[in-house]
Amino acid sequence: MAANLTATTSSFVAEVLATAGRVEKEDIIAKIVKLSKHVEELKVEVHDTLQKNYVEFYPSLSMALELRARVEQTLEEMELVANRVEKEIKSQLNVSAAEFQDLSSQLNVANQTLAILDHLVKMNDLLQAVNSSLSGKDYRTTAESVEALEALLSQVQGDLPENAIEVLTAIKDTCIIQKRKLMSDLSEMWSENVRWTLPKDGADHKTAVKVELMIASDDEVKQDLCQAFEPMWKLGVLPDKLRVFGKRFLRHMVASIIVGGRVVVKVNSGNDQKPSVVITVMTPDKDASAVTLLSVLSSLTGVFVAINEHLLGLELPNDDSSGAVPLMRKLGEIISADCLDLIIQNCLSKTIPSSARELDSYSDVIVQTETFRDNLVGLQFISAENTTLMDYVNNVNVLFASKQCQDAFENARSLLTSDIHSMVLIRHDDPLGDINAKGFGRIGSKKSLKANEKDPLSCSTKLSTNTFKMPTCNISVSTQKLLQLAYGMLQEAATGTELSAYQIFYTVRSVFELFCIVVPTFHKRELQNLPQVAALHHNNCLYLAHHLLTLGHQFQSQLPKPLTMVSVSFVDLVPKLRRLGTECFIRCLRKQRDELIGCLKNARGFNGVSDDDTFDDAQRAINQLLHELQHLGRVWTVLPPSVYYKSMGTLLNSAIVDMMSYITTLEDISADDASLLHTLLSSVVERAPDCFQPPVGDPEGKPELFKHVAKWLKFKELLLILNAGLHDIADRWADGKGPLAQEFTGSEVKQLVRALFQNTERRAAVLAKIR
Repeated sequence: MAANLTATTSSFVAEVLATAGRVEKEDIIAKIVKLSKHVEELKVEVHDTLQKNYVEFYPSLSMALELRARVEQTLEEMELVANRVEKEIKSQLNVSAAEFQDLSSQLNVANQTLAILDHLVKMNDLLQAVNSSLSGKDYRTTAESVEALEALLSQVQGDLPENAIEVLTAIKDTCIIQKRKLMSDLSEMWSENVRWTLPKDGADHKTAVKVELMIASDDEVKQDLCQAFEPMWKLGVLPDKLRVFGKRFLRHMVASIIVGGRVVVKVNSGNDQKPSVVITVMTPDKDASAVTLLSVLSSLTGVFVAINEHLLGLELPNDDSSGAVPLMRKLGEIISADCLDLIIQNCLSKTIPSSARELDSYSDVIVQTETFRDNLVGLQFISAENTTLMDYVNNVNVLFASKQCQDAFENARSLLTSDIHSMVLIRHDDPLGDINAKGFGRIGSKKSLKANEKDPLSCSTKLSTNTFKMPTCNISVSTQKLLQLAYGMLQEAATGTELSAYQIFYTVRSVFELFCIVVPTFHKRELQNLPQVAALHHNNCLYLAHHLLTLGHQFQSQLPKPLTMVSVSFVDLVPKLRRLGTECFIRCLRKQRDELIGCLKNARGFNGVSDDDTFDDAQRAINQLLHELQHLGRVWTVLPPSVYYKSMGTLLNSAIVDMMSYITTLEDISADDASLLHTLLSSVVERAPDCFQPPVGDPEGKPELFKHVAKWLKFKELLLILNAGLHDIADRWADGKGPLAQEFTGSEVKQLVRALFQNTERRAAVLAKIR
């Protein structure tokens, strides 16, 4: 049937061409109509053939090839007809433009139909080529055919009949399936020749036993891979594979080598297995201190060289004129930034010196890093313009200062969050404590004082020898270490560069500012509930403030020039520290005062103490009061003597003032009540001095309470009144000149007399004398 159709088509077109120059226009119209009809018949046959191939999956290779030849022949004959019509028939139809337009339109429709048929036949040819090349593992040809087929599919435009759309959809689906199969084959080819043996899920480079990378090393395999790289890259398979490869390489090899992993490269060339290279990274040694920069960089270089030699050194054809590109460069474009950052953060950062002595030997690190960087450039993992590693190690002065400051902040934070109650004694004649032994020098030594005395220009008004002395007290060990840290850093600044000196100086300031923020917050509960901790914090703040007065002056002449030209001082932090310590201790004092006054509330106002229950309550309240005072007297011996006596005196004074206010407002005090009140108050007088424990460094020994308790003499006068008669009271008043008049007002004495004594002429006479 197909042969008959071909012969018919050829004879028909020949007849048209032979008679085109001499027939009338009616005959031309009839011929074109017959030609269009013939094209439609051909379209049906093409559709049926493709329908069977890609929709009904009917194998008909010979029919497809025959149909392809017929379509090409018909296209050639249609082109001849179109040329003859354009050249010869147009001149005969110039009298009727409308008829010519009609003929041209019919011819264009036929041409468009044939063009679609030609596209369909070409698509069929490309699909056949894809199948053939894919079966023969000619992946480059397969990829080119798929690319050409996708281009043809994108060119099909315009309104298409329903049956043509169905065929195109089937061809598209077939193209997608073949493309995915190609990608799957390429991916499988990579996986067969590049295999990872990774630790189980959840394990990292610190817990894994080992990580293995096997790369096929056979020359034939390498050649096949090299030919497959171009289609793999175009189809997006190779970029994905390189991304996965790079991620595993960084996580399981580079990271493990940096922490001390051991590298083993083994070449397998036995008869039982394909030639391959196995790169193994063993678990890091437990002794991390044995890891050196040279060993890490050498191991990394060995791994890079092995991978480049057997896999990543293979070249990928490039689209531009720059020639082929090795896979190592492509891998570098994907992971080099992360790789260099990993090496810097986890390897080079640990080589930064922590002292000026170590800084002198840092040149070895620079040389080793430069060698490693040159190796990476030679392997094309990074470009020659990439200076990330060298910029880092050449910036050693800034890194050195930054590390010092970072270490200082870490040490300071550890000290600020450590226990406050671990304390050490600071004496007024040795305020720096262990700092002097570290070679930081003294301020205000006897030698300097004598020199000032001989200075004829010195002021005639002499300061007290105690002006710049820190009073003897206890401070926290952590605070002393914090000050030692500051002295050590300033000593480093004095011997360092200008840039590091600036950075270290402001770090020291930040450390003291951090003290003001962290300690009150981190130790808030202890400062609120433990009186000794509050006292130590008070001492710590005053201790730091004391040294900050002269800390900048001690080092200003030793610092680099720009800092010597300005005022290097910490004086602005002194009021802040003093206020911080003082306010904390005052809050503690108020809380203790409220607790002492709360104890006296259980005494029922000392009214009617002759009643056994009332007396017991009053006695219990006073015992509790004295017990609290004795406890505070023991734990507050850490304070400087002057602060200790003032604090204890203030609390005792508040307590006795509260007791006196209760008693002096009583309207009736019986003889028994007075006797019992005298007994109760006498216990206070007897036991109160025991509450005052002489703090360390106090030359006075046992204190005289009237010096530290404002109302102590008044309290003792009240004790005398409770046990005195009218005559004794009058004598102690002595017309307003006696000791009683020095402590009590006339109205207070009269109130006590009225409460203690009955209304008699003698009482009236005594009251008359009290004015």
